[in-house]
Amino acid sequence: MLPESLMAEAERQAAAELLVKLAEEEGVDINALSDEEIAELLAAVEGGDDEFTEKVAEADYLGRVMAHAYVDELGQIGEAIEKTASGGDFEEMVEQRALELLEESGWI
Repeated sequence: MLPESLMAEAERQAAAELLVKLAEEEGVDINALSDEEIAELLAAVEGGDDEFTEKVAEADYLGRVMAHAYVDELGQIGEAIEKTASGGDFEEMVEQRALELLEESGWI
């Protein structure tokens, strides 16, 4: 996990980028604003909306759950491949199919 200072810097950078994007979408020239106005807008963006923060937290949680489920599924697939490669069920399945083919062809 990233140190808290790096996380805070990343959040500030993201807020600044969001502010620029929102200003462009609304046709606001950021260069025409004073430093105080920019700081005020940036504080509003950084403070964010509680609903937005909750949605981000929920999306993060769901993403982690999906990632864990994916890794678990891959592990199960890997175990099945190892079991098949080691003989076990695969050899039995091949033997059974060979007997079926021999019976169908009339050899036994």
